[in-house]
Amino acid sequence: MKIPFRVKRYALFGACFTFLSVIFSGGAIAEKPFPQDRPIKIYVPFQPGGATDTVIREAAALFSDEIQQKVEIIPPAPGETPKDVILKAAALPADGYHLCVGNVGTHSAAPAIEGVNLRYDPEENFIPIVMLGITPMVMMARSDFPGDNLKQIVREIRKNKRKYSIGHNGISSTSFLAAVQFSSIMKTELNFIPYGGSSDALEDLAYGYLDLFIDQSVSAAPYVNSGLVKAAVTTRKLQGKKGDIFSQIPSSQEAGIGEFNVIGWNMLFAPQNTPSAQVNYLNRKFLNVLENKILTARAAESYNERSDTDKNKPELLQIFISKQVLKWKKVIGIVKNSGGVEGFTKY
Repeated sequence: MKIPFRVKRYALFGACFTFLSVIFSGGAIAEKPFPQDRPIKIYVPFQPGGATDTVIREAAALFSDEIQQKVEIIPPAPGETPKDVILKAAALPADGYHLCVGNVGTHSAAPAIEGVNLRYDPEENFIPIVMLGITPMVMMARSDFPGDNLKQIVREIRKNKRKYSIGHNGISSTSFLAAVQFSSIMKTELNFIPYGGSSDALEDLAYGYLDLFIDQSVSAAPYVNSGLVKAAVTTRKLQGKKGDIFSQIPSSQEAGIGEFNVIGWNMLFAPQNTPSAQVNYLNRKFLNVLENKILTARAAESYNERSDTDKNKPELLQIFISKQVLKWKKVIGIVKNSGGVEGFTKY
């Protein structure tokens, strides 16, 4: 059947109108590379209440408002370890709707600690989307621990080998890495006690059931500022409010142990093969969220450091991850070979 010229003309006009609409709308279709028909799920490898969980929940709520789409936080299932969650996340659909949070433990140190048992590769199985925050670590002791500063506390630990305990949040956690590095540098022998999360360890530290704990400033701040525990040193100088307890804590550089330089960081990742359009879209939207006054105020209150926007790009974050993997391979290798932490491989 012959199509009338009038119909052809209208069809051509409609196609041209659609094309021009896309161009003059500022690329609205390109702005959202995947439709808003189902929630974005973010898998968090650590239990609720800890530093990582706190950071991502606050950011996710604002991110949901930013993109006008539901965002779900998926915590670990009962019995799941951080490694289990990250391994599961590596196998999720690469569609932009399935993301995970990782940190220095899961995406930098784990290969050196676990070796062939890890079963995922932080560099090959994931694409970094955005750095959510960088956090100094704080070395704390129970309030009645002998000694009022780092030097006195270390002297007490050395005098009583294997008497005192230090908590951590499980193998490859930031607190575990900090405890390992501290014990190795200071040549101390401590009993490593695993916890399910920072909240449990901090509670035991406050009640005196645990002797020492090294955690991110976002979790440590309320306990230190309230006097429930005492802080001995931080891995970076904290820029707190004038007169608060945190701003008076010496940094590792000031204390003469600059090599004690563990920092906590939390990053959002997508499974490998997630299209670059989705990755770049998510990066842009999360960068907008990180500029939110609520988050910037929260970061200042919890002594978090913000990553420079110019450096907070997927391709640059990939380089950062590679450097972190090499760093912890060297650190963990030294500790394992020197026997600086007794029974290291069992923790």
